Amino acid sequence: MALAEDLVVSVVARVLDKRRRELTIIERDTSKLEAVQKPFPRLSYDDAVKTLQAKGLPIEWGGDFGGPDEAALSKPTTAR
Repeated sequence: MALAEDLVVSVVARVLDKRRRELTIIERDTSKLEAVQKPFPRLSYDDAVKTLQAKGLPIEWGGDFGGPDEAALSKPTTAR
């Protein structure tokens, strides 16, 4: 996990360093990229399912997470 975090942080930092101009041209907000730092939050599968169910998403224990599920889990909440 630490290696994966290091890779993501490194790639994001390099994109900001080498391609900020292009991101500005295409009018991308870089604030979220600038905030990428480790350690990343950890969430057990059980807690993720409970969180998604509490948000009203149709997930049952044992199911796979799709894009909407992952997006919902990555949104900051005051409960975490």
